[in-house]
Amino acid sequence: MNFARLLLFGFIGLTFAGKVPEAPQAVLDAAQKELTANRFFKNFDEQKVSMGFLAATKLSDVKLGKPFCVYSMDWINLNTVSPDIPVSKLIHIDSTHWTIPLEENGKCVSFLGIHKEHGQYVAFSQGSNRVAIGWQLVLEQWPYVSGFNPMFVDVSPLSDIFYHIPEQGDSNLTSLLINPDPSGTRLIIPPSAEFKKLTPSKTTISQLQRFLQKQRSSSGNLKNMRPINRKPGD
Repeated sequence: MNFARLLLFGFIGLTFAGKVPEAPQAVLDAAQKELTANRFFKNFDEQKVSMGFLAATKLSDVKLGKPFCVYSMDWINLNTVSPDIPVSKLIHIDSTHWTIPLEENGKCVSFLGIHKEHGQYVAFSQGSNRVAIGWQLVLEQWPYVSGFNPMFVDVSPLSDIFYHIPEQGDSNLTSLLINPDPSGTRLIIPPSAEFKKLTPSKTTISQLQRFLQKQRSSSGNLKNMRPINRKPGD
């Protein structure tokens, strides 16, 4: 998500953190239609294993999870804020865009992106198994049924994903990414309990600021910076 699009949020459905919106029924209807229309899943049998599903899974076995909006951060101006800034003042969403977990046996395996186009909600993307696994582990530790409302925070173009638990205060922002092993052939999936440990947002913001400062020093222009796969903590 680029900076120009972030500015556009001010005109199309800007919602600030603190209140987690509920998805309109039309969002779920669009997702269900996609599962039957097969636009993104017309080659499901050939692609399902690479998407993270089991080899025996049929498209009819895939279920829709709870929709959520993706929160974004103004990373261009991140170095101008105090690391102590409340998370709710740093992140925001475009409530016309939704992400729906695609579940297998009750667990999130992938994502389906839904957005509003010409007044109607339609599917526009199919997402990452790597990120979906992390989101599933977050939901296991911070479940909706226990009154938690995890927020999914995308810091593009840094290729960083974080989660924020508003019920635990306004000062937590924790990495969501699941990293691959040194060979890059498989993911190193930590115990679910690791996602119960929240990182102070001051720590996360300070790390991002240091990283951005390095990029500014080397490239001189953050707006032209290409997406970078950065390990959390770098």
